[in-house]
Amino acid sequence: MKYSMAKTIVWSESAKIDLIAIKAFFDNRNKSSIYSTKLLKTIRNSARLIEKYPDAGIDTNIVGLQGLIAGNYILFFRHKENYILILTVWDSRRNPEQLESILRR
Repeated sequence: MKYSMAKTIVWSESAKIDLIAIKAFFDNRNKSSIYSTKLLKTIRNSARLIEKYPDAGIDTNIVGLQGLIAGNYILFFRHKENYILILTVWDSRRNPEQLESILRR
């Protein structure tokens, strides 16, 4: 489906929690916030790309759900009437069976 008009990005509560968890994990692992800050910037820049180019995502096997790769992460999102909802920020190195249950909620 083509979405030519730019829409505002809205982060779901789950996606916000994902960002907090990603930052906390790397801050703790690296004993520094330098890497996590850069990583979150990459993820947010990818969200801006979706905002500017709504067709930038790839379709998934779930109708109406798209994904955009941001490094080792995938931003899964849905187009709503007036905005784009980012559902989750998924580390692509995780077990994909866990992802299926998250996305089908």
